[in-house]
Formats: sequence, structure tokens, C-alpha cells
Amino acid sequence: MAHPRLQRLARAAVARAQVGAWALLALGCTAFVLLPLSGRRCYLDEKALLVGGALPTTRQSGALDASLAAFQAALAPAAAGDFEGTVTAAAAAVAAAMPAAGPRLAFHRHAFNASTSGAACATLHAVARAPRGDGSEGVVLALPLDTRDAAAAAFAAAVGAATAVHLRQSGWLAKDAVLLFVDAACGAGSLEGTQAWTSTYNSARHLFDFPRAGLLQQALVLELGGSGGASASDSGAGGSRPGTSAGTAQLSVHGSDGQLPNLDLYYLIKRNVELHTPLAVALRAAEQPLPLLVRRAAQALGSAAAAVGMGQAASAAYARELPTLAAFAAQQASGRPTGAHAPFLQQQVDAATLALHLPALDASADGSVPRGAPPPALVVAAAHALATAELTLRTFNNMQERLHHSTALYALLSPDRFVSIASYLAPPGCLLAAALAQLVATSQAAAHMARAWQLCAVLLALLAGGATADSYGNSLSACVARAGLKITAAMIAAADDQTTALFNDGNLSLTFFAPDDNTWQAIAKTAGTTVQALLDKPGYISSFMKTHLLSKPYYTSFWPSTLGYPGKDVLTLDGSTINVWQDTQYTNRVWGFATKTRVACTMSDLQCGKSVMHVVVDATLPTQRK
Repeated sequence: MAHPRLQRLARAAVARAQVGAWALLALGCTAFVLLPLSGRRCYLDEKALLVGGALPTTRQSGALDASLAAFQAALAPAAAGDFEGTVTAAAAAVAAAMPAAGPRLAFHRHAFNASTSGAACATLHAVARAPRGDGSEGVVLALPLDTRDAAAAAFAAAVGAATAVHLRQSGWLAKDAVLLFVDAACGAGSLEGTQAWTSTYNSARHLFDFPRAGLLQQALVLELGGSGGASASDSGAGGSRPGTSAGTAQLSVHGSDGQLPNLDLYYLIKRNVELHTPLAVALRAAEQPLPLLVRRAAQALGSAAAAVGMGQAASAAYARELPTLAAFAAQQASGRPTGAHAPFLQQQVDAATLALHLPALDASADGSVPRGAPPPALVVAAAHALATAELTLRTFNNMQERLHHSTALYALLSPDRFVSIASYLAPPGCLLAAALAQLVATSQAAAHMARAWQLCAVLLALLAGGATADSYGNSLSACVARAGLKITAAMIAAADDQTTALFNDGNLSLTFFAPDDNTWQAIAKTAGTTVQALLDKPGYISSFMKTHLLSKPYYTSFWPSTLGYPGKDVLTLDGSTINVWQDTQYTNRVWGFATKTRVACTMSDLQCGKSVMHVVVDATLPTQRK
């Protein structure tokens, strides 16, 4: 039996649990606000790195001149101007400019269908075999190409092709290097293309016709574009050289579900850029800027710190670092990635996205081809991009990840400073303890229940940084209207009251497979009637709609990826069974509706209140064939 004094102490703690919850909440917020004071300067913990130990050699090998020639070739009117045409023209020009480097790069085309629009997309990749390697390890240089910006796409294709040929003849290369081009103008962008490529690379499909480079260790996603500019959510460039006109560099590290690369990888990329280019390096801490209230609160705390004697420089640094920390933590809590490196992190490959904004590309933004000798600014921009790619991959080549790993549990305060897990566990620990104390308090009296939910909402907002999921509509009916499904909207209105209520209630958690207008025409034709005649049969419509509804949200991320039908059986509201799967072309498919045809989802995972909607089309219709 517990000591009587301990029993009295426990009863007193329970009786005052509400006060304890608020005290722990205040303590957690205070601990978070003080985190910048425990920050440390970033450092390289890996013992086998070569940061600063080598100089760029792309000029000596001819890669720089080859990249400039490839840039002009990719922009020439003879080039196709699309994704594959741009890469092919650049690779051919590099091969012609560097004949001693061996045959032209052999690219493998990997095709897939975009999950949102159903468009046919592709990636292109080639492998530079290491003369000193055994093929068991590899690194990746991925370059997104957005052909809507012809100059940036041609420049990225030229730099990538020249880098791969240069690596192929480099004696120091000990890991195979993969050059990956992703069509950023197709589907959901470079993130979706990289996801499709990494999924195939790490699967058992295409074992013999998909070139591989062993176990991937590190990856760099290099985005090349015009002058651009840092967003409001970017931190300042720590240690950069102000006043430079060469451009800026921007690093992104957030992956899906809060994943981060090793701190070594982040910092070695930053140090390589700083040591070998004049580019100012900034950190992309989040997708969106922080609310104005948070930024003003940070400034007020910085002023208060200066007033209590912290010092002008230290208080100014504190006022800069606190918003960066808040943005970084909020982005990590949201689980959304900030770059196309996220699929690599999901496959346990350390990766980051580096965006170089080069003003020299603005002169060719209209797609015009430079005449004669390339402008000096373009030569300098190409030299900076090639040096960044070469020396980053060279440090990747020397990282011995089998023997050592630096921390991947950190939060960045600035491009040069971070807080480790030993420091940042205190705030969420206090918040969780506050939630537990609130739970104890509410168990004592039902009258406290309302305040319990309010506190939980505050806790979730603090932990998630105010992040909210993107919503396509506040109900299934709203999503149908926004997607332009006119016949489906008319069917919902013509159904009985109970069925219509299912679509109008945004608080219900359902899944709706919404036929498009062409599919409704096919359904009516199969039934030997017309759409107008179906609208006069509310009982038939209600029964039919229930065959397209599931009793809970079912996102395509849970659909099995198979070699074809069958996939996974799920029950609809009327008790019938449908089958869902993802085919080899990454198209989401469904079988088992009233038409008994296999249909494809062209728009997937549309958030409709608490429900989700997938737009389906009849794959047998001639208008739907690709």
C-alpha cells in the first residue's frame, strides 16, 4: 500500500490537474521560445569528407565548354522543344564537344501516368559507371526540367549531360553516378516524377531493362533557373557574400512526414556552394511564410532580450532565428515536403534540394539562342552550376555511410545553426504532459470537457505549426461542382433526400467514386436508356450512388500496386464489392461497378470536408484511350 503522504500528494495533484495543465502548457511554450539560446553551429561530423580538399576540374576536362555548346543546341529551333527533345539535343551536343570522353550518354525512358490529370509523363536517366567502383553503391544527380521556361530547361539539360560525361572520365569516382532528368511540367511536377522513378528503382519490376547503380547512398536534386528570389519563408543567408550579382542558392531539406537528411549532407552541400562559388546560400524553412503576428512576436522578444542585457548583436540574431525555427518546426509537423528530394528520403537515401537562381539565364528567358561567343555572365553561371554539381557529388563519393551516420534529428535556426534532439524534446514533452494533465482534470468533472477540447486544439495547433490540409471542397457535393461534373451533380439533386444528404454533409467520412459526364452517357447506354430518363428515377439513382460510396475515406496511397487485376476488394455502402489497384503505369484503377468495366481515376484524393473523392472514367470509351 502506498504511503499516506504519497496518497495525499496524488489526490492534491489530481485535484489541481487543471492548473498543472496550464502550467505545463506555459512551460512548453517558454521552452520553445528559449530554444535559439541552445543553438549550435553546424559542423561536419563525417570523417571521410573532402569538403574544400579539391577544386573544380570541369574547365580542364572540357565540360564547361561542352555545356555552353549544349545550351545553345538545346535552345536552337532544330531542337524539339519538349522534355525529351531538350535532353536529347543537349546530350548530342556534349558528345560532339567531348569526343574523347567516349560514346554519347544512353538514356533510359521511364513512363508513368500522372495521378491527378492522367497525363502520360516520363523521366530520363543514365548511369556513369565508376572506374574504381564495384557497382554496389551509387549517388544521384536529379535535375527537374520545366520546358515552360525554355532557357532554364536547356541550361539544366546541358549542365546535367556535361556533368555526367565529366564524371564518366574522372579517375576519383568510386560510386556509380545516376543522372536523372524529371519532367517538371507534367502532372504534379518534379515531386511526382521523382516518386515514380524511385519506386521503380527500388522495386522488383524492370529488373533487366531499367539501368541501376546499386544501393543509392545520397542524392542531390539540383534546380536551375533565373534570378527568381527567396520567398518570405526563407531564412537569411548565413555567411554569404552580400552584394553579389552572380545569383543566390536555396537549400530545402524537409521530406514527407517530417523526414530530414543527415545534418552532414545538408551542411556539406552548403559548404561546397560557399567555398567554390560566390552565391549567397539561404534556407527554405517552410512552404509558406509565418503569420505576421508570429513575426512581430519574435521581434518583440528580440527587443525584450536586448532590454535585459543580451546585447544588440545577440538579440538581433535571436529575433531572426526564432521565426526560422518556428517555420522549420511547423513545416516538419505538417508532413509536407519542400522539394523533389522527398521520395529519396522515403527510400532511406539522404537527399536535399538545391535551387540555384542565376540572373544570367534571364537574358535567354524568351528562348532566344545566344549568337557567337556566349556572354561572360552565362559562362560564369555554367561554371558555378558545374562546380556545385561536381564537388557535391565528389563529397558524396567520399562519404562512408556504412561506417558512420550523423544526426538526422535536428531543427535549423539559420543556414549555419541548429538545435539537436537533446534540446528540442523539452517543448513537445511539456505539451504532451499538459495534455495528460488535462485528461486527468476532465475525468473529474464533465463540466470541464469543453475546456479540454479547447486545450487539445491549442496543442495541436502549436505542434502542427498551424498547418492545415488542402481542401478541394467542404462536402462531396461541393467537390462535384468544382470538378465540373454536371451530370453527377444533377444525379445527386435527383436522388432521394437521404442519399442527397450524404453528399451535402461535410462532416461524414466517405469515399465517392464520381463518374465523369462521358461515363454517365456510357452507363445510360448500357442500361438501354438516356441520362434524362435516369434523372426521373430517384430510387435507381440512389441505389446506383451507393455502389460508388465507401463508408470511410480510402486514399490511393493505400491501394496495392500490382501487375494488374486483381487488387484489393472493398465494400460499398450497398454491400457490393469493388476492386481497386494501381497498375504498372501508376494509373489508379477500379473494377466492379454496375457497368462491369474497368475504370481509371483521372483525379484522385480530392479532400471534400472529411470525405475523399476520386473521379473515374470508363477506360473502354474511345475518347478515353491514350
